[in-house]
Amino acid sequence: MNIKKTLLKLYLKLFGKRSFDKGLINSMESSTYSEFCKKVYGTDLCQFNMLDTEQLEKLLELLHSAENKSILDLGCGAGIISEHLHHVTGAKVTGIDFAPMAISLANKRTVNNDNVIFLEGDLNNLTLPNEKYDYIIMIDTLYFIADFHTFIQRLLSALNQDGQMIFFYTSRIDKNNANNLTLPDESTLGKVLKKADLTFKHWNYTENEISIWNNTSKYAEELKDNFIKEGNKDIYKGRINETKIIARSLKKKDLHRFLYHVQT
Repeated sequence: MNIKKTLLKLYLKLFGKRSFDKGLINSMESSTYSEFCKKVYGTDLCQFNMLDTEQLEKLLELLHSAENKSILDLGCGAGIISEHLHHVTGAKVTGIDFAPMAISLANKRTVNNDNVIFLEGDLNNLTLPNEKYDYIIMIDTLYFIADFHTFIQRLLSALNQDGQMIFFYTSRIDKNNANNLTLPDESTLGKVLKKADLTFKHWNYTENEISIWNNTSKYAEELKDNFIKEGNKDIYKGRINETKIIARSLKKKDLHRFLYHVQT
């Protein structure tokens, strides 16, 4: 989705790749950002996505049988969500992200746990470990994939038999399109999944996303002085600027957010 790609470009423009990487670390170490996440998402997992507690609970429900199985978390960011999934499900979790310092710190944080591994990698030039996974999850990271069809085929080849894929994905609604009522099927992701003869279940989390964006602006402003006192004004600026980008679509109500669950 173009808006999400614009947000990534904003981050990189504001900080550059190395500074964006450092921004992840600063956010993880910021007590103010921890408070921000609790207010916006309902829990602090150092989120840079739209995963609130309701969506997290649904994700954990889908992973309820993951004990002694493996999860690949693509676009894991600071890795806090990956760790949480391991602790709750008992699964072995591998997280991949393009931010080298955040990945290095995540590995140091989990050095004594062989069941949580973090790797640096570019999702558009993905080299996976020589193993297969029971679950592959992507939380608001599909937007940065250049070729959906090729990428989905790559994920399928990395799944064990009866493996599952879980995607959190937001689409823009074309209000002139008669297929609006079947939006999950008509989104870029939905069309690629259908073309690959994959069936999926979906859940609508549009209202959650609207609430998250509204609260992002509200609580970033409320905590502005605390961010500045910490020396983390860039975190505040980043969250405020992204809400400005998304504001038009929120006003037009032309965004829909879905959780897609693919069982192969």
